[in-house]
Amino acid sequence: MICQDGASLKLLIADDDRVNCRVLKGILLKDGYQVVVAENGFDAVALFEKEKPDMVLLDVMMPVMNGYEAAREIKSRCSDHFVPVIFLTALTDKHALSACIEAGGDDFLTKPYHRTILKAKIDAMERIRQLYDKLQRQKYTLESYHAEMQREMEVARHIFGSITQAGEALPDCVKSWTAPASVLNGDLLISGRNPLNNLYLMLGDFTGHGLPAAVCAMPAADVFYTMTTKGYPVSDIVYELNKKLNTVLPTGLFCAGCLMEVDLAQGKISLWNGGLPEVVVIGSDGLIHDLLPSKAVPLGVVSDAGRHHGMTDIDIEPGMRLFFYTDGLIESENSQGEMYRKVRLHELFDGKTEQTELFDKILDDLKQFRGETCQSDDITLVELDCDQLISSMSVDNMPVYSCLEAPDCWSAEQFISGVSLKAADPIHVFIRMLEQHNIPEMHRSRICTVLSELISNSIEHGLLKLDSNIKNTADGFSTYYNMREKALEVLERGWIRVKLFCRPTSDGWSLSIHVEDNGEGFDAKNYLANMVEVESLTGRGVALIRSFCSEFSYNKTGNIARAVYCWK
Repeated sequence: MICQDGASLKLLIADDDRVNCRVLKGILLKDGYQVVVAENGFDAVALFEKEKPDMVLLDVMMPVMNGYEAAREIKSRCSDHFVPVIFLTALTDKHALSACIEAGGDDFLTKPYHRTILKAKIDAMERIRQLYDKLQRQKYTLESYHAEMQREMEVARHIFGSITQAGEALPDCVKSWTAPASVLNGDLLISGRNPLNNLYLMLGDFTGHGLPAAVCAMPAADVFYTMTTKGYPVSDIVYELNKKLNTVLPTGLFCAGCLMEVDLAQGKISLWNGGLPEVVVIGSDGLIHDLLPSKAVPLGVVSDAGRHHGMTDIDIEPGMRLFFYTDGLIESENSQGEMYRKVRLHELFDGKTEQTELFDKILDDLKQFRGETCQSDDITLVELDCDQLISSMSVDNMPVYSCLEAPDCWSAEQFISGVSLKAADPIHVFIRMLEQHNIPEMHRSRICTVLSELISNSIEHGLLKLDSNIKNTADGFSTYYNMREKALEVLERGWIRVKLFCRPTSDGWSLSIHVEDNGEGFDAKNYLANMVEVESLTGRGVALIRSFCSEFSYNKTGNIARAVYCWK
């Protein structure tokens, strides 16, 4: 018989009876096999190591080492290869034949040999050997694929972690527990802060789980971090997330999500829920005070969901905690196929448990319910402790708002550190502030232009000491802004403070603007004197400010700018 590689089978015979050995060897050589011979079990083991035969024929009763011991030694040296062992024996009782199998034999042949039966048994063992080799090759192939897949998954997990964890770590006021159904998690929990230091949270549950869901989460994280650091409101972030995911995700994939901004200065939480279970609002008594259901379709389903669709504002109250989670929690099944369900979850908020123990109580109850049942979906549970968030905020990090006696009067003050200046453009904070006070869009745009120019002047001239005349050359603008970027990167102790005061006048409203920095200042009088027409390469910002504002001036050192904008 021929091996798969084209060579004839090599057989090892071990028999101390030389006559029997010669007869058997002659039969096998005549049938086209290669044959090597040993006279005892010990020599058989040594020849097995040296000749690497495809099959072994062992006599049971031999000197030095019998067939049973030789079979055990040979089998122990086979490693992952299958080398059939056929026992040659004159024994016929069932105990002796059973001992052959127990010693590692795969078949047995009783003496005297019958050529037809001998060949049939060898052919049968060879078919089994070839089948085993085929299975081994398939096993090695699958292991190779599995190892490659594991490497690719590790790379994907690293990239996923780098992108989704690019922002700050979850603050202490946020507890979370996540249990992915596979190597990669299709649930996304990320946080960030805007220039006002307001906390943003996003929990997303992408269709399915594993690699496809995790890949979908990455563009969402990128949009969230970019817009959060720039101070955009939740409604704008949701709008851009939906537009992005609707563009990049294939049909059938989407993200059920919950986004929120915690604004401690105004004492409210702005929340959007699209497709996730109800957000549970717990009061200081440990009972459910409110349930905030989904009011919008998940992200990526429709091309245009509207900017403010599905938004909810809630007032922050003492002792308030928010619990939100993905549907994998309430759809978890036990061994009987029963779901956990939100009714069971809500029953845990019975007012009898300390608030600090509620999170662990939920996890313990879920684990007790599930037992050893395998999960079929990713699970994430999140708790936001509003009291702890408030206590962790220092006064310097909190924006200051105040309402005066007249309903149309308001004031605001914002301190912007050098770190914040590096991270984002602070103008988005003021855009939101002006929106909240219902300033008409046309005037809001002009006020933001004034603020943007005043803040830029404070950064570039007050803190960074840049010379605007650089912009007068052909490539001056690119040179100037490259210098600006490099100088801003190394800025350590700079800060800017902006104060706004709005009040009604006899024929409309007036907004006083105060922008101050801690830089060395500059020659403001000379600077303003040299600023001419809007068409010139430098000084356009000052010209715009003068055209929009009824009053505009700098102090002598140039580190405080004042302007007044009026409208009817």
